[in-house]
Amino acid sequence: MQAAILYTISFASALGFLLAWRLSQLLTTYARRRFFSLLSKWAVYTLVWPRLRGSSDISIAAAATVVFLVTGNVVGSTLAIQGRAALSLRLARLCAINSVPLFLGGRTNYILDKLFRFSAKHSYLLHRWVGRISIVQGIIHAVLSMVQSQFDLGKIELALLVVSSVIIVFSLLFIRRRVYEIFLGTHSLASMALLVLLWLHTDKRNILILCCLSIGSGLNFMQKIIWLSCLIYQNMGAGPPCEASVLQLDNQILQVIIKLKRPITVESGQYIYLSIPGLRSLGMSIFEWHPYMVAWSNVDDAADNSRSMTIVLFIQPRRGLTKELGNMHQEHGSKSRWMKAIVDGPYGSSDLCSLGDYDKVLFMADGIGIAAHLLSIRSLLLAHNDRTARVRRISLVWLVESKDQTRWALEFLHRLHDTDTLQILNIYLLLPDENEGASVGQQVQFNTGKDRIYTDTSKLDVEFWIREEWKAEAGNMLVTMCGSPQFEVLIRKAVCLSGYDIALRANEFQPDLGYSTLS
Repeated sequence: MQAAILYTISFASALGFLLAWRLSQLLTTYARRRFFSLLSKWAVYTLVWPRLRGSSDISIAAAATVVFLVTGNVVGSTLAIQGRAALSLRLARLCAINSVPLFLGGRTNYILDKLFRFSAKHSYLLHRWVGRISIVQGIIHAVLSMVQSQFDLGKIELALLVVSSVIIVFSLLFIRRRVYEIFLGTHSLASMALLVLLWLHTDKRNILILCCLSIGSGLNFMQKIIWLSCLIYQNMGAGPPCEASVLQLDNQILQVIIKLKRPITVESGQYIYLSIPGLRSLGMSIFEWHPYMVAWSNVDDAADNSRSMTIVLFIQPRRGLTKELGNMHQEHGSKSRWMKAIVDGPYGSSDLCSLGDYDKVLFMADGIGIAAHLLSIRSLLLAHNDRTARVRRISLVWLVESKDQTRWALEFLHRLHDTDTLQILNIYLLLPDENEGASVGQQVQFNTGKDRIYTDTSKLDVEFWIREEWKAEAGNMLVTMCGSPQFEVLIRKAVCLSGYDIALRANEFQPDLGYSTLS
C-alpha cells in the first residue's frame, strides 16, 4: 500500500512538472520577462526588515524561506510523536540532516559558489538560519536526554554542550560585529570540534545519522582540499610573489593595488579574500582574511609573452585588517611600499548575464558604493562593443560625499568614458556644496575632463532620475544600486511606487556588513 501511494505521488509530481514546463513555453518572451521582473521587484527586493549593522536585508522571499525552514522543522519534529524518547530521537535526526549543508562551510564554499552559483548573501542567510535551527534541535535533544538519564552527562556530551555554547555566543550579532576576526577563527575551530564530537557521540546503529555525518564530513573534506589546492596554485611557485600596496586617496578611502602571481579570470560582481601576513608581528595577519569586491583589473602582456595581472580594491578603513592597512600607509607616508599578500578567489558569479538582458541599465551609488559598479559598467560596455549584450543605454548616478572623493574615482570614470566607443554611457556626479555639506547649494566649479561626465548640485531626487531614464529610450530597464541602507531605501520606494515595469537589483556586498567588500 505504501509503495502504491509513493508511486502515485511521484507520478503526479512528474506529470505536474511536465505540464508546468509546457505552459511556460506557451508564454511569450515579454510575458515571461514581465512576470519575473515583477516577482523580483516585489518578492526579492521589497524588504520586510532592513538590515542591521553586520546583518542582512530580509526581503519577502528571504522571510518566506526562513518561515518555511522553521515551520518545516517544527512540524517535522512534532508530527506523530509519542513520548519524550521519540521526540529526542526525532530531534537528533533532524539536527544531523540540517548539519549536512552547514559543514560545507561559509567562507570558501566552492560547491555552492562554483557549481550552483549561489550568491554569498543568500548563502550566509541560509547558513545562519539553518545553523540556529540545528543548534536549537541539538540543545533540546540534550535536555531531553538529560531528563531521561536523570542528568547523567558523559564527557563527550558535556563537551558538545560547551562547543555549541561557544558557537552560539560568538554568533550573536553584537558580539560577531565587534570581534569579527575572533569570531571567524573560533567558529571554524568550534565547527570542526563539533563534527568530531558528533562522530564520537552518535550511536553506530543509527544508520540515518551516520549517513548524514558521513556526507557532511565528505563534502567538508572535499571542498577544503579543492580550496587549499587553488590557494597554493595561485600564491606559490617560481616567480615574483603576490604583492599589495596601499594608497591613501582621501580621509576615508584606501586604494589597494595587488600584483597577482598568476593571472585569474575576474568578472564583474566577483570578490576575493585578501590576507597580508606582514601587517602584524610574527606574520599573525595570515589568520586575517577579509572579502573585497574587485573594483578594477588590468592584464599586461610582457615582452617574453608572459602575462601579469593587477587588481584594484577600494576600502573604507574601520577595524581589524582595514585599520591596519590605513596605519601601514601612514607609517610610510606617500612612498608606496609593496608587501607580500595572499589572494584567495575569485568567488561569486558574474552579474554580466543579468545586466546584459536589459536595454537600459541605471547604476546608482553613494560614497564608496561606486566601487561595486566600475567593473560591471566596463564589462557591460565591452559586451556591447562586441555585440554580445542587448544594452543600448547606460547611466551612472553617483552621490558623492565630498568633492575630494571624485578625484580618485575620476581616473576610472575616464577609462569607462574612453571604453564607450559607441557613446551609450552617461555619468552624473551629484556634488555636495562645499559649505553646507549637502547635495544642495551654489554651482560647483569642477571640470570633469570629458563631455559625457556631468556635474549636478541639485538635491538628490531618485524619482526624477528613474523617470528620466525610463522616458529616455524604449525598452526594458534595470536599476542596480549599492550604498548605505538609507540610500537604498529611497531607491526601493521610488522604483516600487513608479508604476513602471522596472527591474531592481541590489549589490550583494554593502558598505556596512561584517563580511562586506567595502568595510
